[in-house]
Amino acid sequence: MLKAEELDVVSICTGPDTHYEIARACLERQLAIFCEKPLTRSVEEAQALVRLVEKKKVRFGVNFNSRFSAPYQKAKQWVEGDRVHYISVTLFEHVPLKDSLNVREDFLVTDAACHLFDLMRFLNSEIVEIYATLAKLGLDIWSDINVHCRFENESSGTLVISFARGEFESQHPIERAEIVTNRKRVVVDNICERVTMFPHA
Repeated sequence: MLKAEELDVVSICTGPDTHYEIARACLERQLAIFCEKPLTRSVEEAQALVRLVEKKKVRFGVNFNSRFSAPYQKAKQWVEGDRVHYISVTLFEHVPLKDSLNVREDFLVTDAACHLFDLMRFLNSEIVEIYATLAKLGLDIWSDINVHCRFENESSGTLVISFARGEFESQHPIERAEIVTNRKRVVVDNICERVTMFPHA
């Protein structure tokens, strides 16, 4: 297809194990790419793609969607210009219980937490240091993670994810984010349900 067609952009929406080879082939042909997450299955492959993107000067995007919800956009607007002191994001999700073709031991990090790391960077600044603990509570894959982050702007934050959410029909909220600044606290409930500002004064 890459040889037969004149393409402007390629959307890579295949299984994660195939992303690296497809992306590399597209980059060699200097095609713009929009790739589903996770970008690759290894840090080494991801770094190799970044180097190739820089060398070929090609547009390359990864599909992280949380930052585009209206409440997160409003939260970003509300904290713009403030000094962020702390950010917290929690996710409670029902997911596969064991390894399979598309679900690996690190599914929680590669397929769930990646959205939230991107969200924290969007609402705050670049992450420069992390410390994490992970647990397998009754599952073959990581079921719970707790990550402490230090950001480029010297603020801190936490990311907590747990599979302890119940069955798919459960109605309790899946995600919550709180951003504490020098002027206010902003809370986003359930990704797109609502955003609330609590001024300090």
